[in-house]
Amino acid sequence: MAQRGAISRRGATKSGLPVRSAYTVSDADSAAESSGSRARALRPQQYSAFRNSILAPRHITIDADAWVTRGPSAHFGTSVPEDYRSVKGLEAAGVLLDLQQGQEKEIAAQYSFMKSMQLCEAEFATYATETFFLGEPRSTAPSKDRLWRAERMLQLVCPPSGSQWLQPPLLELDVVRSDDYSWDVRPDCAYWISTRGFNDDYAFNVKGACFVYEGWILWPYLTIEFKRYNEDLLAAQTQAVTAGAMALYNRYKLYTRANPGVTGDDTGLSNLAHYAITFTGPSYIVWKLSPNDARGPNGWNGCCMRNVSDGNCTREADIKRLVEWVNEIHRWGLTAHAHACQMDVKRVLNQEDVDTSAIE
Repeated sequence: MAQRGAISRRGATKSGLPVRSAYTVSDADSAAESSGSRARALRPQQYSAFRNSILAPRHITIDADAWVTRGPSAHFGTSVPEDYRSVKGLEAAGVLLDLQQGQEKEIAAQYSFMKSMQLCEAEFATYATETFFLGEPRSTAPSKDRLWRAERMLQLVCPPSGSQWLQPPLLELDVVRSDDYSWDVRPDCAYWISTRGFNDDYAFNVKGACFVYEGWILWPYLTIEFKRYNEDLLAAQTQAVTAGAMALYNRYKLYTRANPGVTGDDTGLSNLAHYAITFTGPSYIVWKLSPNDARGPNGWNGCCMRNVSDGNCTREADIKRLVEWVNEIHRWGLTAHAHACQMDVKRVLNQEDVDTSAIE
């Protein structure tokens, strides 16, 4: 059985690293204005003011009502395989979870203990990261199999940069303090795609089509936020939707650049998504972020983060369901999402007469 109740990762050694709060008071204070003539910069933890002043003018909303769902397989239109690594494209995936017989009972007991002892946020975050949100072994060597791999990033410092990594635009310009945020979100945990899936001789061209962090990762698809107890629920949701909206908007920018002339009723827009999971103590919510119906001149009209499943890790059935969601989100991220992003990158490069025949 895996150490500390952790679900074993297929074919790789588990690496559980401690995580801290996504955007700490010290982080916010250092980014705030020092002048007494101006109010201190808003932070996601100030969720009411932040939603009204930062998110609402960008039409970024949260639908926290629980929707009736048939489970992750029905959500993604897939069937659960006996072995996820038998699925094409997942042969090398090391982030998939393999729940051993009876292990959900051990995990539930761990969460019940942490809750009863009122342990700190870092304890909950560390255990969840070790148990559900695994990392791949890292290497700078080019991948020989050319398969997509996920990169788990903890507290990544990645504010808006250049023209490829932008904050969602203001859609209402008359809101006070609507620009009073740096968009240096630093989510507790996030999954990106590694550039090692590209032909190494052509990977340098990719950054001309979309944002690539340090020549290493691109196309984020899952954001995770941790808080201690339910009183922090709204803060966790606000941080998750902020990070997710930025990822989704830049995915949208890649899509529209690859498909010039796209209109609001383009069916391809419905396939754009980003996923998030928020934890408050043992309780979790799985979210899907989708673009709103497009009405603006450039098509983007904000996005909505909707609750697609929830549960409590003190209950064994809810643990099983969470594992299913995590695996299916990774399956989507490493196959459908990564493939669609790759196709859009090729379209952008083709517009510049770049030979993309060997980029895959």
